[in-house]
Amino acid sequence: MPKEQGSLDIELLGPLRVRRGERELDLGSGRRRSVFAVLALRAGQAVSRAELIRAVWGDDPPATVEGSLYTYVSDLRRVLEPRRSRWSGGEVLVSSGGGYELRVDPDGLDVIRLERLRERAAQHAAREQWQSAYDLFTEALALWRGEALIDVGGPFAARHRARLAELRLATIECRAEAAVALGRAE
Repeated sequence: MPKEQGSLDIELLGPLRVRRGERELDLGSGRRRSVFAVLALRAGQAVSRAELIRAVWGDDPPATVEGSLYTYVSDLRRVLEPRRSRWSGGEVLVSSGGGYELRVDPDGLDVIRLERLRERAAQHAAREQWQSAYDLFTEALALWRGEALIDVGGPFAARHRARLAELRLATIECRAEAAVALGRAE
């Protein structure tokens, strides 16, 4: 994986933030941020233009939506790969069939790290290794910086905001179960 890809850190468990090393990237307008959030939540998968339009604009997109989407993707490519030539296909945000794909290291996405921590914690809980389970659930909860995708609009973000809120509550419940098993009922 190219160095530039590996250094992206994408945070969705709170306000949307993308960093390369210590530098936060400016993703721009609300719609551009929404397009990026859809691609990030589906990282490694091609997302068709039609899916992106429905995800960001819903069932009543403006007549100029195709041109707007093209502009947002072009702008995101400049932000994500500032050294990429205008005519190259890029390596991070690529055209794929009739859509786009965000190619990033999965470890750079807080949502993926969350899922992996929860899975490991559940395995420890199943083996009644309560301290390890508790610690892993605590580490998973520490990834949250507020309500997920709070600053991202569109129907897709709204659905995922609700899904992630439920996941957070389930993680709190699992950690509480581990705490009770450890004799920490408080």
